[in-house]
Amino acid sequence: MSRWLAVSLLVLAGCGSATDGETPTDPEHPLEIAARQANVVVDAEATPPVGLYERIHAAGQDSLCIAGERGRYRFSVVASFGTTLTCEGAGNLSHDGTELRLRFDDSGCAIDAVYDGDRVSLSGAVPEACSALCGPRASLSGVAVDRVSWDAPANCEAD
Repeated sequence: MSRWLAVSLLVLAGCGSATDGETPTDPEHPLEIAARQANVVVDAEATPPVGLYERIHAAGQDSLCIAGERGRYRFSVVASFGTTLTCEGAGNLSHDGTELRLRFDDSGCAIDAVYDGDRVSLSGAVPEACSALCGPRASLSGVAVDRVSWDAPANCEAD
């Protein structure tokens, strides 16, 4: 019995997570390439970000919709942190691999985001110009939403 306990502890010890600064997966690893080719995982570099993304949380709901085609993407975003704490805006979006850039209309606000094919995560560092999109004490900093539809809703910002 003690031998099984020791083996179990050794196996569990090998199941640690990546530490800061390490990449948890190598996109060029043969298994990663095979998984993308077999459509087991989404290839963010080849997958258009068009669709609806949402996250429901205790304080409210965050939504992002993206419509259009490469080079002409439009988006709208609403982040709600309660009845009076809201951010919202719309604009143009550029997609380069796993990186997105959201440029809001008429505000001078531009936010970088990470796109993995199923999730969009806005940067935690948001320029001061973006505060015009939000009510007091609200921010788009670090907002992350998951794909709920591959199609953009009809009311999504599209050219």
